[in-house]
Amino acid sequence: MATLENGSISISVSTGMVPSIDVDDEKPTAALFEHCVKVYNEMTEQARDEEDGLIYEGFLTKLFQGLQLSTPYYTSVMGKLKQMGCVESLRRGGGSTPSRWRILAEPTEESFNSFQKTNKVPHGKHAVLEQQFRDLSKRFAEMETRIEYLEQLLIDNSGPGVEYVS
Repeated sequence: MATLENGSISISVSTGMVPSIDVDDEKPTAALFEHCVKVYNEMTEQARDEEDGLIYEGFLTKLFQGLQLSTPYYTSVMGKLKQMGCVESLRRGGGSTPSRWRILAEPTEESFNSFQKTNKVPHGKHAVLEQQFRDLSKRFAEMETRIEYLEQLLIDNSGPGVEYVS
């Protein structure tokens, strides 16, 4: 049995067996947490102390660019910061209007990890059965719609004296 480890991926191969690959999913999680901390710190640095708390007012897309984070990270980073109770949106920005955010609490690994554990994508036999049920329900609904259409077509195209019984 040979094991090859490279970064967060380990591949184990035994003679006559299919290789098993384990991907360590802590790396993307750790990177996302680091991005949350960077964005939070920058928002805090640029925030002003106002009567209703520490308020960041600005353009988050520019803040992300300044931190050299790509725009697609915006949704996941800001979503995590809101879910962890770090920031609260006071006003949406857009165009020439800056957004306003209340700075609430520094992100912690504990809050980040507790959220991650409760919101994992389901997997295993149960999740497979649920997906199969959803797929079959969708197909069944589509078939019902088609049957109703065909029934209406039969009724509309039947001549006088022809009775359709469902």
